[in-house]
Amino acid sequence: MAALSVLAVPILHVAGWEPLHVRFTSQMVTGVLVTAFITTSLAYPLLVWAQRHTTATNTALILAGEPVFAAITSYLMLHERLGARALAGAGLILAGILVAELMGRATAPANNSLSA
Repeated sequence: MAALSVLAVPILHVAGWEPLHVRFTSQMVTGVLVTAFITTSLAYPLLVWAQRHTTATNTALILAGEPVFAAITSYLMLHERLGARALAGAGLILAGILVAELMGRATAPANNSLSA
């Protein structure tokens, strides 16, 4: 993702879609390091290991909670708040995932073709 971003930023700047602006702050560097090292080297292997020990449905439900925990964490750590529109969209996405997972596998439609 970092490589794609490094490639995309100058292209978007030349196209006039996004101004080229990079500001290295301690908060940004800390965020990149935490994301790169802790998430990639610890959390992802743990996730892969845990998926072997649970069902696909449980895994999907757990992963559906990821945006919820991200929103809670950003609220607690950075005092960020989602607006009503973002909360409504997030709720609809989570509801769709939960309905799809809890309703089970879709059944094949019956063949109602008439014999001639």
